[in-house]
Amino acid sequence: MLSYRNQFDHALINRYLIKPLLDELQKSTVQIEGICRDEQYQQLLHQTDPNSEFERVVLHEIYHGGYKLPDTAQELIPESNCKPDFLYKEDGIAVFCDGSVHDSPEKRKQDQIERDNLKHNTSYHIFALRHDEDWRTELTKLASL
Repeated sequence: MLSYRNQFDHALINRYLIKPLLDELQKSTVQIEGICRDEQYQQLLHQTDPNSEFERVVLHEIYHGGYKLPDTAQELIPESNCKPDFLYKEDGIAVFCDGSVHDSPEKRKQDQIERDNLKHNTSYHIFALRHDEDWRTELTKLASL
């Protein structure tokens, strides 16, 4: 509290008056206001692609597995003109849920172009889950990132 900048006021400052307030603050807790996990899950369910059952299955597994929920779903990233299925914005992770629609060679090529754009134009890490692979094990890797 006493510093070079306020040295002319040192005689007026009683730094011991603040001690009870600091002691009280030390015992306090912080409660973050916002939506609860259940509400966030429901919100994400409504944001998923209505044509993708696999997205909802993956989200269900994330939720019931106790993993951190994504921040958003189906959000366009303008820098890469790409819309990942789920985004973990703070962690910089873009999750793609590739259902059977992504099996055709044309769709795989289009997916690769979009993901390359995302990789080169943003700082997001790409995390792809395929319906025909062991995607549940991959989810555990996502949780560790």
